[in-house]
Amino acid sequence: MATKKGKELAGILAEFLGYTPAITETCSLIARHAATLDRLAVEECNGPAWVDSPHATPERLDKWGLEIAAKWDRTAARVKALVDSFPATDHGPIRAILGGDPRGYVVLLVVPRGDRYPLGVGLTADSVDRGVHVRDGVTA
Repeated sequence: MATKKGKELAGILAEFLGYTPAITETCSLIARHAATLDRLAVEECNGPAWVDSPHATPERLDKWGLEIAAKWDRTAARVKALVDSFPATDHGPIRAILGGDPRGYVVLLVVPRGDRYPLGVGLTADSVDRGVHVRDGVTA
């Protein structure tokens, strides 16, 4: 089912991909997974809620860290597969750059536009932002 953020993302990408139900659904899944990655990044940054409890042994913390990393890897792979499923634009494929810092965009879509800088579309748990500055795959 298409979500509000998915429709917003599809609207931004429509200029390059067209606006179809399939693309809108894919964009909705990307937005949902971006929200998951955002939550995982925040959790990994803050640590588990039980970190100050007497039950927070080094072994338990290690296990928690491995679980967060595994969830991140699975979700990141889903995002990359979804982005790879988009048809190529006139200037090449859309790329996904994933970042683990919760203060920025956890998912950045880079849309090539020929002789101009690529369009950057940043996603977090709360927003879909068009016009994120991208140069050589790095946000400024």
